[in-house]
Amino acid sequence: MQSLTEKDESPFLMAAVIKDDDIGLTLLQTHRSQIIFSKSVPFTSHEIQVIGEKLNNTIQEIPGFVGEKVLSTELAFYIADIKGIHAHVQMNQKIYKLEKVKKNTKTKGKLRKVEEKDHNTIKDWCIIFVMRLINL
Repeated sequence: MQSLTEKDESPFLMAAVIKDDDIGLTLLQTHRSQIIFSKSVPFTSHEIQVIGEKLNNTIQEIPGFVGEKVLSTELAFYIADIKGIHAHVQMNQKIYKLEKVKKNTKTKGKLRKVEEKDHNTIKDWCIIFVMRLINL
């Protein structure tokens, strides 16, 4: 895995929660300050508590979550309650979801795998994307 900083570091956490024989939640922690997750199916409060118990028993220090608001908030407050600490929402972020792909494009390019030589271009695209979000 190549990071935008070009460091060769392994993630602190990579995990998946299986629900109904499929991946329902993925968790990724690439640096100490947050665990990012993406969910594809809804979870009940009981299921969120089970996930919270597993995380609490597996990870010594849980720094915070970035993800869908309802799940991340409920999970954070449940784990804080277990640990006897205070949790709060530090930042309300927007989460983007691709729902439709436009099939007819007017470009003459073609789809290909990313190569090492593309690293700087992709890094620039990410910076531009974030800068446009900030200026919304």
